[in-house]
Amino acid sequence: MYPGYFLPTVAGGLLASYCASVAGQPVLASVMFGLGLICWFILGSIMLARLFARPSLPTPLLPTLAIEVAPAAIAGLAWFRLRGEQIDTVAAILGGYGLLMVLAQVRLFPTYVRLPFMPSTWSFTFSWAAVATAGIAWLEALRPPAYPVWQYALLAAITLLIGSIATRTIVALATGRLWPGPAPAPVTAGRPLPGRGPARDGARR
Repeated sequence: MYPGYFLPTVAGGLLASYCASVAGQPVLASVMFGLGLICWFILGSIMLARLFARPSLPTPLLPTLAIEVAPAAIAGLAWFRLRGEQIDTVAAILGGYGLLMVLAQVRLFPTYVRLPFMPSTWSFTFSWAAVATAGIAWLEALRPPAYPVWQYALLAAITLLIGSIATRTIVALATGRLWPGPAPAPVTAGRPLPGRGPARDGARR
């Protein structure tokens, strides 16, 4: 199991909750929020146990660790929409947990920098777009001094990130380096040399 399992379950339910709120369906929004939240609690506990107790993820899946920041951010956005853009206790709890996940990702930054570019690098786009959107919503609710400047800075940063990943994807496709090549055939120990198999040896005898 890896964090990609959050996308169709947790993110799907929470995004559906946000969209239902926008469409004026508060009951459906609450139902989908509960669905996303339960999936987050169940899968999140399994995921954390796997990351702490099991060997590290294989290299092609390491960028998916960025998805860990997405659930709290999307849950916060959905809750904001349900509660009328107000910062209450639930919003503060989601924001605090989201900040913890962002700090954990900062700790993983040196690992990410050493990774080669691969399709799973796209994990950073959705995850950090959710964080940037949640940050913009918090700034709008708190309205600190010069908050529009910070909002535009977040928008510029996420646009630059997604644009750079898209550009690298196009370059990798053009040069044929996006997908890994076929793995070499395994070498079997004690494999007989050509012309020395049992059948041929028996024929000679």
